[in-house]
This record gives sequence, C-alpha cells and structure tokens, in this order.
Amino acid sequence: MSKKNRAPIPWNRVAAVVVAGISMRLISPPIGLAHLHWFNLVLAFWALRPNENKLNAKLMYLFGFSLIASNYYWIAEPAISIGGIPGPFAWMVVVLYAGFFALPFAVLGWATHWLRDRFGIGWVWLLPGLQVALEQVWPALFPYYHGALFYKSPLP
Repeated sequence: MSKKNRAPIPWNRVAAVVVAGISMRLISPPIGLAHLHWFNLVLAFWALRPNENKLNAKLMYLFGFSLIASNYYWIAEPAISIGGIPGPFAWMVVVLYAGFFALPFAVLGWATHWLRDRFGIGWVWLLPGLQVALEQVWPALFPYYHGALFYKSPLP
C-alpha cells in the first residue's frame, strides 16, 4: 500500500490519546487525583483497534509523548532561569525527552491487541506485566510509574 492510499488517523482517536496523556497531569503529583487513574486510560484503550498494531503503536506513542511533555514541562523552567539556557533550546530538550521516553508506550500500544488475540482474557494480566517489565528496563528521570500512582491510594 502506498503512502498516498493510506487513510489518515481519525482525529477522534488522536484526540482520545492526547486527552488521556494530558489528563495524567491531574493524577501525578503535585495534584495527585489518583482515583482518576482508574478511568483516564479508558480513552487510550478505546482508541486502539484490533489488527491495527502499527497504528496502535503510533497512537500510544502520542499518548506517551503528551503524558511526558505535560508532566515534565517544568524541566525547561530551571534550565532557563538557573542554567541560563535560551528558552527555545530548553523547550527543545523537553520535546526530545518526551520523544525518547514515549517509546515504551508505543510497545504497549502495539502489544495490546496482539496479546488479546493470542491470550484471550489473559491479556488483562499480561499487559500490566509488560508495562512493569518496560518500566524496569527503560531508564527514567524519576522512578515514578503507573503502579506508584496506586500505591496507598484507596479504591474508587
């Protein structure tokens, strides 16, 4: 299939993953509305479709990028005010950081329906296991992951 014949990604699916990613800002410290975490990922999973693993990977990459960029925007502020780095360069660092650290989310997007197709209901346990495995092997600025959001958080 040539690039000309490819259909564009539906805007509603793009919007869903971006909103889900940005909504993580409400869940993460300092706001800390952890009970929303039970629901915000519904938008991201809604956007994923069977037999579209590559597109699902792109969508979840976008989710990860919007999540990281909206949560780590503050990296630019001390770089500008304390480090004296020009604003455009400081913001470029944030964009590059978000771009690199969104890659594990692409793996999750690709794997979601792949696991579901091969393991049936077992994907419900395997996908979080994959998330934890990725968190353990992928470097991070802070060791603050999805599981940490639920630590000592009451059930909704």
